[in-house]
Amino acid sequence: MREIARVLRPGAPLLAAAHRGSQTVHLEELWGIGVRLDFVFFEPQALCGALRGAGFELVEALTRPPYKGVEVETERIYLWRAVPRRRTGRRTGASRGRWHDYLYVTDSIHRAAG
Repeated sequence: MREIARVLRPGAPLLAAAHRGSQTVHLEELWGIGVRLDFVFFEPQALCGALRGAGFELVEALTRPPYKGVEVETERIYLWRAVPRRRTGRRTGASRGRWHDYLYVTDSIHRAAG
């Protein structure tokens, strides 16, 4: 995470999404194909702490329940973080509207598909 923060421009956003939980789910097969794949779940506080430790400031954090019958039934975490414009701890001034517009659009797409 520190390397990502280092190479992003000051004020650049980072959008992170994860499944909420504390488990790791291991798969040996996915869609009929042999794989060795681990899905690591996170709690919001742990993920926020890791990003904060890497130098990102929180802009917004959201969680949502799964879309039943459409996706895996786990709660989702969405984090909008930003590299500070200056390393002084000041807020980035990012526009909250864009984030909410994005979630509204993706929610609408999922509902239409369901």
